[in-house]
Amino acid sequence: LQGSDYKAIEDFWVDQFRDDVPVMDLPTDFPRSKPRTFKSSRQDYALDNQLVQAIKNVGAKAGASFVTTLMTAFEVLLQRLTGQRDVMLGLPAAGQSATGHYRLIGHCVNLLPLRSRPDVDQSFVEFLRRRKSEFFDALEHQQLTFGSLLKRIAVVRDTSRVPLVPVVFNIDMGLADGVDFYGLTYQLINNPREYENFEIFLNATGTEDALILEWSYNTQLFRP
Repeated sequence: LQGSDYKAIEDFWVDQFRDDVPVMDLPTDFPRSKPRTFKSSRQDYALDNQLVQAIKNVGAKAGASFVTTLMTAFEVLLQRLTGQRDVMLGLPAAGQSATGHYRLIGHCVNLLPLRSRPDVDQSFVEFLRRRKSEFFDALEHQQLTFGSLLKRIAVVRDTSRVPLVPVVFNIDMGLADGVDFYGLTYQLINNPREYENFEIFLNATGTEDALILEWSYNTQLFRP
């Protein structure tokens, strides 16, 4: 924590919120309760393979990965839903990859608060090219914990809201790749949670050829 590398990582995030801290104001079906609640439900949607391939093709035009393209599309959707030009999206990042400890077992995850400003006059591919670069910058500075950042920036606390990132996007693809049980067939099922920390949690799972979008949502705020 005393090293110069850590100070540079801390400054990278603090500088993004030094002038102001945006509040994501999602349109809800029900009034917000104080304090906020955590009861959740989930809706799963499988994407058609032709649509998945079309998404890949769009990403290829910008030199972006499939994951980055999905995440950027979600940011654009949030901009359309909220009407806000300043969008916040949380992205969990595994510490094993950042530190090189790939065999370390444990939930070593930092929540990255990605801030973007979709321009309605810009094409999606142009926006994707910009987000690709910003996404890589965020991953290079992922060692700062979310709690540490909240202590350093002027977040207005509201008991009815999740601070800074009420919406989270996660990728859990390829979990069953290379898994084999002798003499057995199996199916990997991701059970929905009864309770969720965030207002909306979108998890992309399965494989690139059989992609499922799992939408978890706070039932005190949203209808199915």
